[in-house]
Amino acid sequence: KDWWHPQWIPLTSDPGGGNHHCLDLAPGPQGNVGQIITMWHDDSDRSLLANSFAEFLEQFAHALEAGEYAYSEEYNSILAVDEI
Repeated sequence: KDWWHPQWIPLTSDPGGGNHHCLDLAPGPQGNVGQIITMWHDDSDRSLLANSFAEFLEQFAHALEAGEYAYSEEYNSILAVDEI
């Protein structure tokens, strides 16, 4: 497994943690170009979050509408409500 690949484009990050949701432009044989994966700095597993960027945005929009995310002044960022 790759720990990091230059064709994984970070879309999000956590404040100071080095964890990202990435646009995957170099998927494995079972993946799709443009899928969204997790890249946790301390874990080599890369979980699939969405099959496309559009699907990722749709999931995020639904989560925002459901109140699952909120703005954190402390981190100057949008975070999951359970992390604030």
